[in-house]
Amino acid sequence: MDNQTMKVLLKDAQTGEAAACQQLFEGFLPLLRKAAGQSHIHPLGDDAFATASLSFLEAVRCYREEKGVPFPGYLKAKIYGDLRTLFKKERHHWQHEIIASDAEENETNFFERMVLSGFEHQTSEKLLLKSLLAALPMSDQQVLCCLFFLDQTQQQTAKTLGITQQAVAFRQKKA
Repeated sequence: MDNQTMKVLLKDAQTGEAAACQQLFEGFLPLLRKAAGQSHIHPLGDDAFATASLSFLEAVRCYREEKGVPFPGYLKAKIYGDLRTLFKKERHHWQHEIIASDAEENETNFFERMVLSGFEHQTSEKLLLKSLLAALPMSDQQVLCCLFFLDQTQQQTAKTLGITQQAVAFRQKKA
């Protein structure tokens, strides 16, 4: 598609002419497919192509020739930027799913691992402390066990549990 034809189609598409928008879309379809087919985005499949398509429509609607940016460059930046945002959101969800599944797995045996690691001696104080700890939420139990039974610093505890030092301090104070 030559530059003049693209400009005419773009103006027509911006006024709401569906046929012009469709023809413009088909002209840029290889760009959309290439962007949505990037190796890191490929697992998102149809979501990536749908995002690229929506980015195309938004680029057509928002493009202003008087800004001096050629439409193909504007479109490419818009599509790749929106796909990068989609990937970051999905990565964030994946990380939370992994952390949640690890937490569920570790919740059930964290205290038992601490007991088996030898921190507990069968003294009355330790037994009392164990029963008091059991009444706390698992996240608070984990923090207190690391701090007081493993003699870790707040920074070491944060690294062990995969949270910030501020979160450790908050949980310690709350518990």
